[in-house]
Amino acid sequence: MSSDQVQTKLKKAAWEYCFSVDVWKDRFPFTRWLPKYRPNKILNDIIAGLTVGLTVLPQALAYANIAKLPLVYGLYSAFVGSFMYCIFGMSKDITVGPTAIMSLLVADYGKPLDDGSEDALNDPTYAVLLAFFCGIIQIGMGILHLGFVTNYISSVVISGFTSASALTIGFGQIKNILGIRFHSEVFTLDLYNIFKHIGETKWADCTLGICCIVTLVALRMVKNKSQNSLNQLNSSSPWQRRVIWKTLWIIGTGRNAIVVIIASGVVYALISNDYDGYITITGNVTSGLPPFQLPDFQAPGILTYLRVGLIIVPLIGFLENIAIAKGFARQNGYRVESNQELIALGFCNMGGSFVSSYPTTGSFSRSAINSQSSVASPLGGLVTGSLVLLALAFLTPAFYYIPKAALAAVIIFSVFFMLDYQIVGHLWKIRTIGQSTPSCYNCALHRSYCQASPILNFHIPEKRMGIADINCNIFPVLTSWC
Repeated sequence: MSSDQVQTKLKKAAWEYCFSVDVWKDRFPFTRWLPKYRPNKILNDIIAGLTVGLTVLPQALAYANIAKLPLVYGLYSAFVGSFMYCIFGMSKDITVGPTAIMSLLVADYGKPLDDGSEDALNDPTYAVLLAFFCGIIQIGMGILHLGFVTNYISSVVISGFTSASALTIGFGQIKNILGIRFHSEVFTLDLYNIFKHIGETKWADCTLGICCIVTLVALRMVKNKSQNSLNQLNSSSPWQRRVIWKTLWIIGTGRNAIVVIIASGVVYALISNDYDGYITITGNVTSGLPPFQLPDFQAPGILTYLRVGLIIVPLIGFLENIAIAKGFARQNGYRVESNQELIALGFCNMGGSFVSSYPTTGSFSRSAINSQSSVASPLGGLVTGSLVLLALAFLTPAFYYIPKAALAAVIIFSVFFMLDYQIVGHLWKIRTIGQSTPSCYNCALHRSYCQASPILNFHIPEKRMGIADINCNIFPVLTSWC
């Protein structure tokens, strides 16, 4: 074949790739499902969107605390992803927004604000920049068809990473449950300082936090019981029974919002009766919608602070997203494509950076709630995003009364189900040289440097311990997080 023929074929292939109708439909999946959308599906999407919205509001505030950012940045990160994914995403079940793992990573790649306090926050400028670059990298990987790289990452390391993240996040919130204050950057120092300051426990905070956790456990049991009962109902079952179980399911599903609202009401009542200071509260939250603006590319030391986060955060975000996307696709009988999911997630992050969002990805727990709510299309994300915008516009004054112990309870309860304790026994049984045996799992779980996978043999800062692949049989565990 002559060079002219090769050049002609390359030009033809490039033309077809850039201007083919099918390619553009693949890049904008809504052009495929929207023409088939039927009005009778609208109610399903509205109910699912509202249910997820009630879940994401308290979670977003709590996750911003993990990310060491002002709480309002959690809400800034909770709506753009819902809008952008409707345009570029292929899964009807995915909800994109702040997650515990991404928040934990974001906390390590920022510039601390040296205000002298024990709970010093990071400069949001660098978190927003990280979201922008994360989006650009993910879009580039999707265009270059690099979605396949996730298939070559060790299946063991995600268990180590998620379990280590759960332990780090959970123990990091115990101080808020106890109402004590200290500053530490390392997991072991968290443990040391908890015991060192245990005598300073504020019993009002501790009592409220424990009550919140107990309530969350009880409401989760209500949700599971009602879900099982709904599955057993048939067309001949009385409609009253269906209404009762559905109401209980909604109450159980919205447990995070219910707990935060009740706890805030208790604090408001105490403050109104001059009992201020008994319970540690969130304090003032910036009101109003975020400004639409470019990230601050003139910020000093961007590469110094973001470091290898420019590689780690986009990759881990994609791993989280594609795991649940493929899992729900198998469960509900549709198809998702890795490269398009990369592009969709990239636009969610890049677009979010224009409204002060930090890096986001698909949420396991909220996506499971979305699916269980019988969502019919990605339009449910529009309802969720709209609810967050309404909260930003009108509800931020009420966030002043949210107790830190209640948010800590929401976080601890959420991350508890990230602990994959079953895999340790499984790995011990199948211990072979070719597989990363329990010692590698423990390495990922307890060490600060990731050496479990030759593909990811780079430095990971303290408290960041590894990742894993989407091919392991982990989806049933992930969907149980809700």
